[in-house]
Amino acid sequence: MKHKKLNQKGSTLLFVSMMISFLMVMALAVAQVILVEVKIGGDFASGQKAFYGKQSAFELSFLNKSNVSLTNLTNSTQILSNLTSPVLNSYVFNNRGMSSAIRREDNIVFVRPKIISTAHSLHALQTRGIVWGWGYNSQGELCRGTATFAEQTPALSSGLTDVVTIAGGGSTYDHFLALKSDGKIWGCGYNDSGQLGDGSNTSRNTPVRVYDVNLNNAVFLASGGMHSLAINSNGSIYGWGHNTSGQLGNGGTTSQNRPYIVSGSLTGISSVYAGLFHSIALKNDGAVYAWGGNSTGQLGINSTDSNRTAPALLSGISSVKSVATGGYHTLALKNDGTVYAWGANNYGQLGATTTDTCGGWSCTRSPILIPGLNNIVAITAGQFHSLAIKADGTVYAWGQNLAGQLGDGTDVNKSIPTKVLTLSSVISISAGAWHSAAVKSDGSVWVWGDYPGIQGGTPFEPIRIQIGSVFLKL
Repeated sequence: MKHKKLNQKGSTLLFVSMMISFLMVMALAVAQVILVEVKIGGDFASGQKAFYGKQSAFELSFLNKSNVSLTNLTNSTQILSNLTSPVLNSYVFNNRGMSSAIRREDNIVFVRPKIISTAHSLHALQTRGIVWGWGYNSQGELCRGTATFAEQTPALSSGLTDVVTIAGGGSTYDHFLALKSDGKIWGCGYNDSGQLGDGSNTSRNTPVRVYDVNLNNAVFLASGGMHSLAINSNGSIYGWGHNTSGQLGNGGTTSQNRPYIVSGSLTGISSVYAGLFHSIALKNDGAVYAWGGNSTGQLGINSTDSNRTAPALLSGISSVKSVATGGYHTLALKNDGTVYAWGANNYGQLGATTTDTCGGWSCTRSPILIPGLNNIVAITAGQFHSLAIKADGTVYAWGQNLAGQLGDGTDVNKSIPTKVLTLSSVISISAGAWHSAAVKSDGSVWVWGDYPGIQGGTPFEPIRIQIGSVFLKL
């Protein structure tokens, strides 16, 4: 038995043949293909199966991911016709097994569970590549085919399958984007500035495809206040949507409803991030570039310029692993597990003391270390608050807390990282305007703070999301 790796963008690949159950139906075919369900850690996924080989007796050995035999099935009377190419999605009624001369190849792709926030809604990516959404929906950002004020119960987004990563943004109104395994981007929601990138300025309540003449094979995705960013497979960065602060990085300030390439000769870009009016790019070597609005120092370039319309290199930080962009501030996680911050600090969202002033707000225009925050593995930023996951799976939060978005049981702002109550084993976090969310390693989804349609009122500590009487599990 052979396990064939399938390389797909933004996904965690699991190649296994274990706990296999058969689904077989009658069909007019000579060869046999079996649809299997593969159980991994309590979750199931279907994978496409292909069989190759020459005619011989049936004999099938099931192996786990360590190539240890689980069971054998044999039948010496059944034979296959010669197979010279894969036989996909054809079924015959036969539960006998396969010959040792037949080679089976399994392509099974799991995406890592992920939760993302727009300003006022939540979207969860399940391991099967499907998306759940709930919260604010006045512009159709939940992709349900309707535009309603808010939806409390999570429901599947229509037409979104084979999704490998998701992104959401918003200010007054929200938009949502999904990247599929074929490299195409789809979006729905508010589109007044062209942030859906479909060549129009019309809001959508069902997914539309981002115009992709040049952006034809995206590998990374980000959404800001009213703009969006993506990296193409050739390494080019594209931006579309609102651009009055130069956040598209194309040298101008005119908004665009189709993707335009970011100026400059940036190469080796691994990820991009979008704030309310600013944008960030991270290189493979840990260098950080920034462009767009800079009224509160959120670009981190130690400049009082109000904006930059093309990427500028940050000189005060290196060896960065990931970035998070808030409304008017930015966080950077370094390879050593420490976190740096810059931009607005009017609610303590930088987690450190600042002495500069930007437009009447406390701020810093250069990266500063957040003291006492170590062993961090992931970060996120909301409009005026910040979150981080530690290596032990606990979550810390700081900044604005008027709606309980810090999850510490109070509504008091915090200028130093404070532990979120009751959470452990967290693998994904997200922050919106006044809410926060997390996914635990068991796939359970937890939220706290406030957004339209939130379950349980405005919780000041995490509550688990339900669909009726059943808990949502990713």
